[in-house]
Amino acid sequence: MAVLETHEQHQELIDELIADVSAYNPDVDRDLITRAFRFAAEAHEGQQRRSGEDFVLHPWGAAKRKAREIRSRSTSGLYAETSAISSSMSSWCFS
Repeated sequence: MAVLETHEQHQELIDELIADVSAYNPDVDRDLITRAFRFAAEAHEGQQRRSGEDFVLHPWGAAKRKAREIRSRSTSGLYAETSAISSSMSSWCFS
């Protein structure tokens, strides 16, 4: 039950990140980004930053910044960039 609640709670964040990636890659792998975010959210469930916000907002924010950076650059290597965002979301779970 807690996992389902976590997924529903963060769906808006996932949708926003997918929208940012879709701005430069209309063929974005939505499932890959969703799975990476959910993995990060589950790994950090119950953790908070000093500010009191959920810790998962940190890797989410970093992924959004990366997506905006990519969008402002050349559009070559889009799949590799999408994979890099998903990898970043997952790797922060272990830091």
